Amino acid sequence: MNQLATMSVMIPVTPQTPPPAQSLLLPYPISYEFQVVEHVDENDKVVKVALQVKQNQHDQYGNVFVHGTWNDVPRVKLKF
Repeated sequence: MNQLATMSVMIPVTPQTPPPAQSLLLPYPISYEFQVVEHVDENDKVVKVALQVKQNQHDQYGNVFVHGTWNDVPRVKLKF
């Protein structure tokens, strides 16, 4: 029998450490709320109707941590 076939050879292996993971900065989730506001005068007559929007930011658990303010949505007239 061949002597090389019966010999076991141990080759030393040095384990390589993986590179450190890069940190990712994920954007916070954003939600929008809409409301319709009626501006009335002293006679309870509707003077103006406006659409308002509020933008909130949430943390990784879904809790709101930045409350937005209500702002009027600008009206744009389009020609068709």
